[in-house]
Amino acid sequence: MGSMASTGHSAILTMFGGSSGDNSLLYWWQTFGTKPWNQETVGTDLSGFGWPAIAWTGSAVVIAAIDDGGDLYYWWQAAGTKPWHRQHVASGLAPVQPATIAWTGNAVVIAAQDGSGNILYWWQAAGTAPWNEEQVAALGTSSPGPSMIAAPDAALITVPDASGNVDLWWQLYGTTPWGEQEVAAG
Repeated sequence: MGSMASTGHSAILTMFGGSSGDNSLLYWWQTFGTKPWNQETVGTDLSGFGWPAIAWTGSAVVIAAIDDGGDLYYWWQAAGTKPWHRQHVASGLAPVQPATIAWTGNAVVIAAQDGSGNILYWWQAAGTAPWNEEQVAALGTSSPGPSMIAAPDAALITVPDASGNVDLWWQLYGTTPWGEQEVAAG
């Protein structure tokens, strides 16, 4: 599986694969209305990773994925530049579960599930370090992984719980705690 996003003028997508079976993280882009697709290799020899997530910041492509050891990695590349840059974000996550990534307008945000069933959230303002971690919710059970969007003033995360309910957590940027709503009962 892979992930797709838009820059506003191009489609961008990422997935693990490679013609030689080398488990490379691949990236494609195509300006709307043109051909062909352009391909780049983000990283090689990355066996054991779950589905990558991709987003556009307005000036850079950002990708996140979790490996089979439960480590979360982040790659980024400014438009029109090379190479791809890689950062280790966190450890102790649910192995190969999908992460989700978004851009808030001034920070990259990532959400994922840890090995104890907690939904975690990281943010990093553009041009800064380190990654800042927050616990969103303690589910206590494995789920398919969170889904997230970055609204103009808040991050919104959804995930089904063990009972099949779909819950929404939200947080205004720069505030605490996370708010919770039940979207649908299972």
